[in-house]
Amino acid sequence: MGESSQKGIKIDGILWHELDRWLKTQDAKKLGFHAKAQFATQAVRELLEQNKKGKADEYTRINRRLNSIESKLNEALGISHSIKKPAHREKRSNNTASVNE
Repeated sequence: MGESSQKGIKIDGILWHELDRWLKTQDAKKLGFHAKAQFATQAVRELLEQNKKGKADEYTRINRRLNSIESKLNEALGISHSIKKPAHREKRSNNTASVNE
């Protein structure tokens, strides 16, 4: 037989008992939960996804802010917006500002 893909974790005793009580409720059944492992797996999965989304949202927010600053700087310096932007900010030519400078 192959090795199980499931691993064990420990949680606080109070949470263990609260989860045990909650799993016996109609709310838990309506949501499709019937086991502690199933609940814990879903909770961890959702927290990890939220973390990934939060990082992606932060990157997008920073990138938009940098683009706004770059646009205002270009306008103030009289640089045409028709200049093609390089793929990476780190590889800018000498006539434009770099994030690393």
